[in-house]
Amino acid sequence: MLRPGIITFAMLTDNPERLKKSMLLYDELWVPSLHKLLQAGPNEDADEEQVENIASIAWLAEQKFVKEPPFTMGSEQLKSDEVLKTLRTIYRNAEKSLEKVFRTPEAAARSAAAAIFNMEMSLTRAVAYVSWRDRKETAFPVIFPFLDKLAPDSAVSRSQQVLAIVLKRFPEPRHDLPLEDILAFRRDEATKYKFAKLWHWMQKLATSGQTSRELEEELDWLLTDYGFHIQQTSKTLRAEKLKALVTAPAEILENIVKFNFGKVAARLVDVENMRIAAHDAELKEPGNEIAYIKESIELLSKKH
Repeated sequence: MLRPGIITFAMLTDNPERLKKSMLLYDELWVPSLHKLLQAGPNEDADEEQVENIASIAWLAEQKFVKEPPFTMGSEQLKSDEVLKTLRTIYRNAEKSLEKVFRTPEAAARSAAAAIFNMEMSLTRAVAYVSWRDRKETAFPVIFPFLDKLAPDSAVSRSQQVLAIVLKRFPEPRHDLPLEDILAFRRDEATKYKFAKLWHWMQKLATSGQTSRELEEELDWLLTDYGFHIQQTSKTLRAEKLKALVTAPAEILENIVKFNFGKVAARLVDVENMRIAAHDAELKEPGNEIAYIKESIELLSKKH
């Protein structure tokens, strides 16, 4: 099952930290009008950081992680209904408000911020709505606009409540963390399994009927419990590795001298099997549903 996040181009270019976190929470990111905006390139007044951010988005598009939604919002063939009309009206009204003149710079700034937020919210909501209406597929607006008070008891609202809690546990990404490292992490086969397991757990949690506080306490406890058990497993693994390092070199050297290369290979295989067994043990530890969160936190904060 694909779990896409919907985000606007402006969100990505203005907040590279959000991009890194979003890459860890979704299978891919849908960006309306992506190709058109990439072709237009940066604005004349764009600073160096914005230019770099656009280049990063272009690279992610080449890697097919960032892409256009599977339908065009402006298409005349797209069936319109009351929901879509309302969202389009919100977008157009917000867009028009950007042309207004205000008495003070502060008033203009507040109005522009509200307008941009409404434009981005209505656009991402519209994509999510059409995806469900026409394709029966769930896509998640990255800015989590589907709140309980706006969409009471909706499955998307409950799922995004859990997503928001998970997101709060992610630290601010290191500024020098390459997007290549995040994508390589996401594409690792073991990581894919942990990611799917996390989403399965989140969807079960979303239907549990727990309050936000109870959900947060549940996640915090799992992170603590799983972290403790992994620490114990790591201590055992380090002890086994130390034993291997002490005994292996002499054995390997002796077998090389005697041309017993089969025994050399077997010894090296034993060391690798030890690492694989430790990894398998981690996935059986209590709280392993959040193994992906723990590893994501380490990726975002680890210094080279």
